[in-house]
Amino acid sequence: MIQFIFDSNNKALFAVLPIADYEKVKHLLEVEDKLGVFLASLPEEEPDELDTALLSSVGDIEEATIPHIIVKMIELEDVSPAAAWRKYRGFSQSEAASRLNIGQSTLSRMETKGATLQAKTKQKMASLYQCKVEDLL
Repeated sequence: MIQFIFDSNNKALFAVLPIADYEKVKHLLEVEDKLGVFLASLPEEEPDELDTALLSSVGDIEEATIPHIIVKMIELEDVSPAAAWRKYRGFSQSEAASRLNIGQSTLSRMETKGATLQAKTKQKMASLYQCKVEDLL
C-alpha cells in the first residue's frame, strides 16, 4: 500500500511505500539517475524544422494521455473511471469520501459503472485525483 501526502491544494507531494516495495523498484531509480546524467552530458541543440514540425503536431503528450494502468483497470477489471483514478492515486473509498466531504456509501454508488455524477462532484474528484474532469467519464 502506498500512502500519499498532499499539500493544502490536494497536490501530491510525497509517496510513502513499504520498504519491501521500495527494494523492488529502487533499481529503476538508479537507471533513471544514470539516464539523467547521460542526457545532461549531451550538448544542447536547437530543434531543426523537422523537430519543430513534429513537436507542434504532437502537442503536449502528458496532457493527452491516461496512464495505462487506469485503462487496464477500466477495461479488464470492469471498474468505473472514477474508481480507477481513486485506486491509482492510492485512496481507499473511505479516505476519498472524507476528502470529498461525502459518505463512503455515496462514493461507492458514484463509482458504479454508468453512474451519473454532478458537474461539481466531478470537478472535486478531478482535483483530488489530479486528472481532468473528462478522464472521469
